[in-house]
Amino acid sequence: EKIENDSLMEHFLKFCTEKNPRDEAALYYMGNLSMRKGELSQAEIYFQQALNINPRVWEVHYNLAVCKIKSMHFAEAIETLESALAIFPEKRAKVHRLLAGLYAKLGDYQKVMEYVEVPQTG
Repeated sequence: EKIENDSLMEHFLKFCTEKNPRDEAALYYMGNLSMRKGELSQAEIYFQQALNINPRVWEVHYNLAVCKIKSMHFAEAIETLESALAIFPEKRAKVHRLLAGLYAKLGDYQKVMEYVEVPQTG
């Protein structure tokens, strides 16, 4: 049933983007569907198109970064998260945790230490 629902949703979203190629929400959801199906390159394209239309949606930045991580493109995921942080400073703690993990995967432990949040006492 889930596959059938995904197929119907994909058909609907393609219809939406054909009617309005700048439908950022439809592009975002197309990215989510593509990522769920393991079509990571296509998901990245949809997420990037959505960001080109409206860069002020945190979830699109986040999902693009996740997609790049799943594709093992850690440096690109870092770039995505760092640019998102400039737009969404309120996401600092979450982004710093992700960046610390990505830099650890790249073996850059000096950068890891820059992004590790040390709780303040007292």
